[in-house]
Amino acid sequence: MAKENSKAKDWYKSWWVILIAIGLLLWSFGFLSNPFSGESELKRDYKVTDFFCTQSAYVDMVSSGNREDQVISGLIYLYEDCPDLSSYHVTITESTRECLYSLNGEVVKYWYEGIGEENQLISEESKRIIENDIGFTLWKSQAKYYFEFESMNGISDMTIQQMSLSGAYKDYLENGITRTTIYSIIHDYEINGQFNCE
Repeated sequence: MAKENSKAKDWYKSWWVILIAIGLLLWSFGFLSNPFSGESELKRDYKVTDFFCTQSAYVDMVSSGNREDQVISGLIYLYEDCPDLSSYHVTITESTRECLYSLNGEVVKYWYEGIGEENQLISEESKRIIENDIGFTLWKSQAKYYFEFESMNGISDMTIQQMSLSGAYKDYLENGITRTTIYSIIHDYEINGQFNCE
């Protein structure tokens, strides 16, 4: 009788081991989500339709409320789950169009790692990568335009965003790529740019 009870207990233990093993396999292949992952955190606030990491990181979300907050949240949680990738892409789907925000991985890295810090050194190699990126070229063109506009006309006809771009460009001229540049690329061009939606 004692042997039968012992066998029943051993089977019960094996059953839980099998369940845990199956659960770990499903989780490792992406069929179960990690409740502590960035994707899970993002799903608590937004309707996420796709989230994955390859050589680049991607998240697709349905438009909801403040666009800047949504894109920033997407970038934060993408970076937490997919650090140090070559690029990060946030797509916001509206009823009639999609808006895609693409950022160079070096920009996202220094922005994310610099949240809450006043000073942060950027390596020369990272500066080179950022300056050769199309996103930086577009930011520089727009920021230069508003810097020159402010120089000729003052700030009376400028929005806060335009003044911010002008100030960031002035800092870039004086100091090269700094944390101010990184912040401006994300907050002023990529989020508020008018050419992201189709």
